[in-house]
Amino acid sequence: MKKIVPGLLLSIALLCLESCKSAQQEWTPEIGVQLWTFKEFTVEEALRKADSAGLKNIEVFDGQLLQSGSDAKLTPSMTAESEAALVSMAKQAGIRISSAYLAAPADSTQWPVVFAFAKRLGLSYITMEPSADALDHINQLAGEAGVPIALHNHPRGSSYYWHPDTVYSVIQHRLNLGACADIGHWGRSGLDLVQSLSKLNGRILGVHVKDITEPGQVDAADVPMGEGKLDLKPVLTELKRQHFKGVLVIEREGNWLNNTSEVKATADLINDLRKD
Repeated sequence: MKKIVPGLLLSIALLCLESCKSAQQEWTPEIGVQLWTFKEFTVEEALRKADSAGLKNIEVFDGQLLQSGSDAKLTPSMTAESEAALVSMAKQAGIRISSAYLAAPADSTQWPVVFAFAKRLGLSYITMEPSADALDHINQLAGEAGVPIALHNHPRGSSYYWHPDTVYSVIQHRLNLGACADIGHWGRSGLDLVQSLSKLNGRILGVHVKDITEPGQVDAADVPMGEGKLDLKPVLTELKRQHFKGVLVIEREGNWLNNTSEVKATADLINDLRKD
C-alpha cells in the first residue's frame, strides 16, 4: 500500500473544513407571494401566476374570490365544499398555503373558527392585526391550535403595530405570537429596516418583501423590488444572521394586471443577493 504524503492529508482536511464551513453558511430561505399581489384575479388564477413565477408558497388573504363563475370567497367560514376546492387547487399546482392574512373577527366567539380553519389548512401562522386587548385570549387559542399569530405592521398612523418596539412589547411574554415584518411599511414609517428586524430577533415568523419610492412617506408608492429606495441586501444579511426559517413573502402592490414578471424578478433578486 502506498503511503499518503502528510501534506496531502492536510490539504484534504482543509478542503473538507472549507466544504463544511460553506454548508453551514448556506442560507436558502423559502420564497412565496402574498396573493393580494393578484387581487384582481381569482385564487385559481393567482395560483397559476404564482406557479409561473416559480414560487411554491403563498399567503392567501381574506375575501378573494375562489374561482370564476362562483361567488364563493376565501374566508375562515367558507363552506366545506369551497375549502376542499381551495385545497385541491393548491395541491394540483404543487403550491403550499403557508400562511393567511385574515381579518380579526369582530365577534370573539368566531376565534375558534379562525384557528380551526388555519389548522385544517396546515398554516405555519396567521398574519393579522388584532386589537391589543384580545392578545391574551388569542395567545391561548394559538397555543391550543398550534398555529401562531404573526402581528403585521401597516404604516404609522394606520396600525397599532407600526413600530417594532410595540410589537415586541406585546409578544415578548406571549410565546404563541410573533411578527410578520413588512419592510415596505416600515420604510413608509421612516424606520431603519435592519434595526427593526434586530429588535424582533428570533420572533419573526414571516416577512413581506416590497419596495417603495420614498422612505418616511406613509403614502409612498409601491414599485418593483430594486427600483425603489429600500436596500434589500442588508435585510437579507440580518435575516441570515438570525437564522430566519420562515417564508419571504413577495407583495407587489401595483401594475395589478401584469405584475407576475416583477414577482419573478424579485424572487430572482432574493436568490442572487442571499448568496453574497
